[in-house]
Amino acid sequence: MLDGAGAPDNFKDYAATLRTAAELLKMEPGPLEALWWTADGSPQIGENTDLWRWTVMLMLPGNVTDTQLAEARGNRNILPLAKKMRLAMYEEGRVVERLYTGSLRDKAPELQEMDEFARFQGYTPHGKYHEIYLDDPGPETPADAKTILRLPVTR
Repeated sequence: MLDGAGAPDNFKDYAATLRTAAELLKMEPGPLEALWWTADGSPQIGENTDLWRWTVMLMLPGNVTDTQLAEARGNRNILPLAKKMRLAMYEEGRVVERLYTGSLRDKAPELQEMDEFARFQGYTPHGKYHEIYLDDPGPETPADAKTILRLPVTR
């Protein structure tokens, strides 16, 4: 995992660092994932990017040890962000989930529908919003890119 703050302009570097670490560990990672939230709990909209917080993640098969991660961090082929990598388990719990196709810049109506659906079913959104990128995110993402959107909920 790698944590970031503000507008995700360097998101691609974070993703590259995690992928390089997975290669060095000789592991085939799952798809790239990210958790998103704001420092003050406000909605994550374009005008408040200074409040944005995010964690980029790659799920790895098996158990990676702190020793293995330290060895990957020390490899000269890895990017400078590697010093910030951390190992952690992530359990999400109950979510409203949707497969989204399209540009991530246009996902706001989808998230609004997910929020409304959750509330109609008696749930309240809470916690960090989660994206699982079945296609690489970024400016060059194709119009038919697929992303799993997950909104954590509680009763």
